[in-house]
Formats: sequence, C-alpha cells, structure tokens
Amino acid sequence: MVNARAKRLLLVALMVISILSIEVAMPAYAIYSTYTYDSTGWWLWLPLATVAIAAAVVVLPWCQFIPWFVRPMVPMAMIVAAGHAHGALSACASAAILLAAYVLIRQWLNRGSMGQEAIEITPPLAAGVYFVGQGGGSSDVNHHFRNESQRFALDILRLNRLTMRAWGFFPRQLGRYAIYGAQVLCPVDGIVTAAVDGLAEIGPLAQRDFAHIEGNHIVIQCAGRTDTFVGLAHLLPGSVQVRVGDTVCMGQPLARVGNSGNTTEPHLHIHAKRGGEPDCMLDGCGVPLRIRGRFLMRNDLFRGLSRRER
Repeated sequence: MVNARAKRLLLVALMVISILSIEVAMPAYAIYSTYTYDSTGWWLWLPLATVAIAAAVVVLPWCQFIPWFVRPMVPMAMIVAAGHAHGALSACASAAILLAAYVLIRQWLNRGSMGQEAIEITPPLAAGVYFVGQGGGSSDVNHHFRNESQRFALDILRLNRLTMRAWGFFPRQLGRYAIYGAQVLCPVDGIVTAAVDGLAEIGPLAQRDFAHIEGNHIVIQCAGRTDTFVGLAHLLPGSVQVRVGDTVCMGQPLARVGNSGNTTEPHLHIHAKRGGEPDCMLDGCGVPLRIRGRFLMRNDLFRGLSRRER
C-alpha cells in the first residue's frame, strides 16, 4: 500500500505537470501565436497584448487556483515571444509597455486610497511568505471595499513550497491550507478592546457562520489614537492569548489563524477603522493600512515578522 508521504509526493508531481503543461505552455503558445500573426501589423498587437497581460497579472486571483510562481512567468513569456518573433526592439518595447501598464493599472485600482492617511503596522503574522487574496483601493481587487468599515481590509493567505495557498485546489482538511494555525502577532501598540474566543470552526466551503461574521477575533485601540482601531478575525478557537484591557505591543503573539465566522477557508482578515464602538469590528470608517511602508493589494507578497525583528 502506498504510504501518505508517497501519495503527497505523487500529488505534488501531478500538480507541477499540470501547471507547466496547461497553465504555462498554453498561454505562452497563445502569446507567441499572437505576435507572429501577420494579417495585421504586429506593431498593433504588441501594445494590446502587453496591456492585456499586465491587467491579468495585476487583477487575476493568483494563488487562489494558480501557483504564484506562474505569475512572473506569463509576462516573461510575452517578452520572449515578442523578441523571438520580431527581434530585440520588439522585446524591449514589450517590456517597457508592460512596466508602464502595470504601474498605471495599480494606481488606478488603488485610487480609493489616495490622499488618505494610512495606519502603519508591522506584519501581523510570524515568519513565512504571505500574499494578499483580497486587498486594495477598489472593489475590482477587494470585495471588502463596498463595506464602509472594511474598505481597506486585507485577506491574507500563506504560500506553501509550491507557492500555492494549499495542498490541492479545494482541500476539505483545514490543515492542508498553508496558513492554518499560523501565529498571529500584534500589528500595533495599543490596548485590547475586544477579545472573542470559543466560537466553533467550520470546514472549508461549508456553511458560513453569518451570526458571528468575525468569528473569534481581537480588536486593538491604537496607542495615541483614541478613535482608531485594528481588528483581526477568523482566529483559531482556544488560541486567543489576550483579554479586554490588556496592553499589547508590536510583535506580541496574540492568537493563531483558524476558520471561524463568515469564511470559506482559513485566512487572516485584518482591517483598521476610525470611529464606531471600541468592541466592534463592523462599524466606523475604514482606514488604509501600510505594512513595512507598502499599501498592499491583491497578489502582493510580504514576509512575516521573524523572531529577530520582534
């Protein structure tokens, strides 16, 4: 009988073959075919294809279904195809248009955050590589943006060794999600104004707990800002280590990531709000967050806080 380790290695091998054959080779062939299409001028196809690729790289939910390492391979395939079909000048033009389109699309998608004061926080998770599943300054990349209090919320997931969020596409076991059980760290100095624990977890893609949207969660009043709060939601039951009234500091362990509340799979939800009730995450007005000086949006990566940085 094949043991569990062999099954896991077989699964990884099949996923890699699938990724390379379907999610890399076919788009690369399509890009190359576009650049070698001769019935209209390639000079017309080049900027159109480049802008389309830039938009896909920015907007598509990478890591939800496709490993993150495929994301940079797609624009690289486009540049290589352009150079192979029409020479170095075409490759350089394609790269320049790609970079410009990437920057402009990001700015346009984050237009809702421009001109607003942001709250600077430290990474709210321990060491590891994390990416933003939902985040940014528009509803095109952040489904929370329509909600006033959660306008600039981040849904954070972790990458595994295959640069995917989980072992499998929609595994039923919580432990197969890379972020499950990850240590949640305090993102700001402040005072705990809410700490809820003991709510049961749900399975991935199971019936969500609409009665307790935040699930197990913590709310922190930011030091020096009496009207500004940061909330962390969907925590593991039994893992919350603080109580209301506790003074906390950046990098302090608070809890672990679980799958409680209104959620489809394990992830850490974090957002800042101004105003509202101190013990509530769902009122007030959303405030932008910056992690290590960056305003993050969908598909962005960041590193967790190492022990040396705490």
